[in-house]
Amino acid sequence: MTLSALIYDCEIKKCIPPRDGKLQLGLEYCQGWEDFAGMGVAVVGVWDCLENLPRVFGESSLDQLQALARQRLYCVGFNSHKFDRALLAANGVEIAAHQSYDILRELWIASELNPDAYDYKTHGGYSLNDCAITNFGMRKSGTGELAPVLWQQGRHMDVADYCLRDVMLTRRLFLRAMQNDGAIKHPRTGEIVKIRVPKI
Repeated sequence: MTLSALIYDCEIKKCIPPRDGKLQLGLEYCQGWEDFAGMGVAVVGVWDCLENLPRVFGESSLDQLQALARQRLYCVGFNSHKFDRALLAANGVEIAAHQSYDILRELWIASELNPDAYDYKTHGGYSLNDCAITNFGMRKSGTGELAPVLWQQGRHMDVADYCLRDVMLTRRLFLRAMQNDGAIKHPRTGEIVKIRVPKI
């Protein structure tokens, strides 16, 4: 199946302040989850479905990412609508609304949940890690909160590796849905659920 799509994931440079307000000495923080301009882009991992190749972009090559995104019909992510797309927009990379496809958002909609009103009691348990475990018996290699810590420690390749692993898990989930008319295993129940998929 040849798809004109980019599957992408972003990692940030600055840490998100913890809820208890206790900041760790030696680390740089942004103002919070809405401070997309202050987070900084560490790495953007991409799987180009049309070329069937992975790509990695950094802060200095976001113009190349923008050019590539404009050449593809869809940009696919997981929780990308509220996070990755907004982060890129704050750093000069625009992904048009008609291009954006967010697997998490579609899962919430298929589960009859409001994708724009998050409540942990109802919307929790839908993470990429939950989906990967249920659908493939695989786990993420870390957490997004740790990525900026590693980045500030100079462990840039570890962050790139973590990011690309998330991209590949998202790719597997997306391809499974595309190849099965939207059918994947529900991360909370293990039952089959059908999500909306793009018309490619």
